[in-house]
Amino acid sequence: MQYTEYEKNKLMCGSGIIESGIRRIINLRFKNASTFWQKELVEKLYFLRAAVLSKRWNTVIENIRKST
Repeated sequence: MQYTEYEKNKLMCGSGIIESGIRRIINLRFKNASTFWQKELVEKLYFLRAAVLSKRWNTVIENIRKST
């Protein structure tokens, strides 16, 4: 990483934001008490959630249509 460049432009370069996101999104939503998930299903839900949040839902759906 180019820490001096990040620092000069006042950009964050730590992992705290990512770790907080994992804690809030994954742990709190998918690891609730009395919830049980199959690993394969949770991985697919992570992928779909990322597609929605990155505004790539239509691309994902179109790729699924093409592959079937």
